[in-house]
Amino acid sequence: MAHAIDQVNSLSQSADQMAVTYAAGGPVSTAQLMIAESQATLAVDMMSQVATRVQQAYSTMMNMQI
Repeated sequence: MAHAIDQVNSLSQSADQMAVTYAAGGPVSTAQLMIAESQATLAVDMMSQVATRVQQAYSTMMNMQI
């Protein structure tokens, strides 16, 4: 899980750096920037959904009667 969080963080930071480079007139195309931003957004959304599913599974297990 920690490795996945690190990967999501890395994608997000990479997209942010590309946006800064693009804004400064660097050698980043609009397509590259949009792809990087989309990848980062999808990764964050997926991580959020996984966290929600884990919380739901934990709640379900804790509510089970033994």
